[in-house]
Amino acid sequence: MREEELFYSRLNPNPLGQLTPPGVASGYMISGDEGPHEAEMVGTQELFFVALGLVCTIISWIKLRPAYAVWMTGSWILCASVNFFRSMPRYTLMMFPIFILFALLGRNRFWAGVLTAWSLLFFALFAVLFAHGEWAF
Repeated sequence: MREEELFYSRLNPNPLGQLTPPGVASGYMISGDEGPHEAEMVGTQELFFVALGLVCTIISWIKLRPAYAVWMTGSWILCASVNFFRSMPRYTLMMFPIFILFALLGRNRFWAGVLTAWSLLFFALFAVLFAHGEWAF
């Protein structure tokens, strides 16, 4: 039993990939080696959530407390510093100050409507993909 404790770590010694500068994985996503479905999910959505995290990180330094901004910066750098993006929407959820920024943005009726419509459209997209048995992060 002791010999098999690290069996999976020998098969895949670094499951998260190599740490790289944040722009490396973006170049791979833009190259477009996937089919249409994968291009939407892996290319467009992953890059969108990387960009969302970056923009919200910059805005958090202006609008939020420094502790929140440091959390956002560290989280974004950690998530974006891989050689291939994997499930960026899920990792964007751990950047909780984004929700504070959305609440501040939602004070305006127009932007509250935009956020609601955007959320519902993404929910519909991922729910339909799940219902069809497709992978959705």
